[in-house]
Amino acid sequence: MKRSIFFRNPGLLDYTDLRARTSVKQTSLLFRKYFFWIKNLVIFILPAIIVFLMSCEKEETETPFQLITTPVWVTDSLLVNGMDASGPGQVLANFKGEAKFNKDGTGQFGIHTGTWRFAHNETQLVITTPAFPIPITTIITELTRTSLKINTEVPDQANPGQILRIRMTFKAR
Repeated sequence: MKRSIFFRNPGLLDYTDLRARTSVKQTSLLFRKYFFWIKNLVIFILPAIIVFLMSCEKEETETPFQLITTPVWVTDSLLVNGMDASGPGQVLANFKGEAKFNKDGTGQFGIHTGTWRFAHNETQLVITTPAFPIPITTIITELTRTSLKINTEVPDQANPGQILRIRMTFKAR
């Protein structure tokens, strides 16, 4: 048995042995305290994390095709050069009402029927109808589940050389 400076009695434990035993007891107490806190954290935090992750639903992104073909669109405003043009006898009076874009590429646009298609990575909408001599290409400025906004420019048939700046907004019905 080793002798320590502190303990002269050979029957007592050696100081190094006592220190080692005390260290083990202290380590054991620390481990119990930390284990208690870790256990409680796991018991309370883990279920909270699981609930949080389950509540975060993945939002399915709808394609422009799905967004435009799902609802029936009702005109909200029909503007030409910033002025309302939806009244009787005005340029866009025949577009007032409902617009329906069918999945087969056909559609109804106010009183007009015809075909439609996307262009330029689904950022433009091209409408062809017998009522107009050329297809109308519009720029889609907003397309959501509840809103459709398109802009275009067409030649003014009443004033050659002039351009009509058209903005049509629709709400989903």
